[in-house]
Formats: sequence, C-alpha cells, structure tokens
Amino acid sequence: MKKYFFVMIAFGWLTNALQAQTETLFGNARLRGAFAAPIVEWGLKDGIAAAGGGGAALAIGNGFVGAYGLGSTDFRQLYNTGDLESLRLAHGGLWIGGAMSAHKLIHLYGSARIGWGVLDVDLQDGPGPDQDDFSDEVFVLTPEIGLELNVTKWLRINSAIGYRHVGGVLPGQSFNNDDLRGPIMSVTARIGWFGNGPNRENRW
Repeated sequence: MKKYFFVMIAFGWLTNALQAQTETLFGNARLRGAFAAPIVEWGLKDGIAAAGGGGAALAIGNGFVGAYGLGSTDFRQLYNTGDLESLRLAHGGLWIGGAMSAHKLIHLYGSARIGWGVLDVDLQDGPGPDQDDFSDEVFVLTPEIGLELNVTKWLRINSAIGYRHVGGVLPGQSFNNDDLRGPIMSVTARIGWFGNGPNRENRW
C-alpha cells in the first residue's frame, strides 16, 4: 500500500504544479523553449536495476511536455532464483513535468514518465539453443519529486526520488511485476533554452 500512496502523492503534487499549463495549453500557453536531457536512475531497493537513457521536451507555460527512453540490464537478484541468463527492460513514452519558482537557484522539481516497453528474457540453454527465450510487453510509470539547480541559463541539473511501477509481466515465470518495481533515485541534466531573456524574469 505504501508504494501506491507514494504514487498518489506524487501525482497530486505534479497536477498542482502543472495546473497553469493545463488551463492554458490549448489557449494562450506560451512556448518558452526546448531542451534535451540525459537521465540516469538507480534502484533504492535491493536488486532494482539502474537505468540510463534520455529525453527531450518543449517548455510550455509552467511545465514541459516531451518524450523519453530508458533501458535497464542489471537485475542480478533474479539470476540466482531461477533459470534466467539475462533480462533487459527497455521502455519509452510520454514525459511531463514542471518546476516551481524555477528562476531561483534551487527550486522544487517534479515529473512523471509514462511509457510502454519490452522485457527481453534470455533463459539458460535448454534442449535447443534459445528456444525458451521470450519477450513481454510491459507498462512503466515513474513519478518523481526532487530539487533542481540552475547551473547556467542553459543547464539545469536535478536529483529526485520516485517510484518505478511496472505492469504486464506474464504470470508463471520465476519473477513477477514486483521484482521489477520499486523506489528509485534519478539524476537529470536538462540542457537547452528555458525562456530566459535579458529583460524578463523566467518564473516557470
């Protein structure tokens, strides 16, 4: 229950932070800029794999909307509990978020990555080569909240904690959805143009 409580709290904050964007996205919302961002995640629960990848987004109103892609390869805790040889999780999709009082040196940041992907499973060799290998289509949801630092006008670095929710793993295996989900810590470097101008203060 704790993990679902955290997800609800994170989404509640994110909805509040992006309220101005939601009200104006199809009205007079202002496109402030765009950025690209390398993203790294670490699992805070034993065995939850680290992930690496990146994303890109448009800065609109008080938040941003874009896309991301991440991949994980190290689920060591599963290799000793069955006949797994390797397991790879890759996913991508929608990335939304925002920052409060982003004109300040350090400010509150939040985002949610909502994606779909593939879980590639390699099993130890059976009677035939790779005959038992298979893939699952999965859904991945990762809300997060943290702090962001304005390093320069074009570089912002944030660190956040969140929860990686994974669903869709087929039953009957030596692992399940719970083995792939759990709390995470992320570091993201947003590189681009955030609407800063010499005669106006950027407050998104």
